[in-house]
Amino acid sequence: YRSLSINPNTDYTVIRSLLSEKSFAEDGTYSDTFLGKLYYYLAQTGAPSIIFATIFKPYRHNLKEIQRKAKAQNISVIPQEYYVSLPGIAICFIRALLKYYSKIKIKGDTKIKGQEVGCLVKWAIREDCRTHRFFVNLLSYYSTKSFLRRFRVNKLLYPFENRPWERMMLYAIREGRKNIKTVGYQHSAISLRHLNYMLGKDEHNILPLPDRVIATGVVTKEIMQDMGNFPAEILKVGCALRQHGLSDLGSNNRRMKISNILVILASSLDEHVQTLTFLNSVF
Repeated sequence: YRSLSINPNTDYTVIRSLLSEKSFAEDGTYSDTFLGKLYYYLAQTGAPSIIFATIFKPYRHNLKEIQRKAKAQNISVIPQEYYVSLPGIAICFIRALLKYYSKIKIKGDTKIKGQEVGCLVKWAIREDCRTHRFFVNLLSYYSTKSFLRRFRVNKLLYPFENRPWERMMLYAIREGRKNIKTVGYQHSAISLRHLNYMLGKDEHNILPLPDRVIATGVVTKEIMQDMGNFPAEILKVGCALRQHGLSDLGSNNRRMKISNILVILASSLDEHVQTLTFLNSVF
């Protein structure tokens, strides 16, 4: 990674994603788990691009394989930890340690439909602070600040799930007061059980959100807008970047009898029942 040539006068488009060795296809080409072939599309447009990555476990193995495969493809990949200073890591550790031992305090009302749920909220916060996740979220903030001090960035694209590490990244961008357009790509199906996509009323006024959220289709956009309380002005309908190669299948205009149906089921039992009931009624 040290051989990466940085032009201080170049505005970069940054892909902020999560990588493993499986992020590269068998032929060695880069195929992002969430964003598909987006990197190559940006390259065709002439936009200088950098992949700013969180590396999946096993860390050392994936890091070594990614480095080898990215070098072969002449792709610039920077792990999020690369530019973080030792003082920055120490601050993450100290803040995580203090949060681990500190008393959980909640401001405001903790009732849902008249029922007090404060104890459940405190339990959830405590459980989160007792894992590595709190440290990782802090690391996202400090690594982003360090990264932005070294690169001129005009656009940042990332897989959107409304997770804490994403919010910390957006905090760092906003604190830097840099003119960076942020675009989150909502990459998968959504149901009511995906609470990370369900905002409270007016929560978007205080929650850090990207400038644009690209949904995989009209249905997911409507769910996020109507049920998730996302502001309509930031939602746009896009396409499924994770799916590719379907154009190679060709077209077949012959009418054929349907004998087999492949059904991709989600993780919800209720969705299973509704899907199979629907298929039984149709066929």
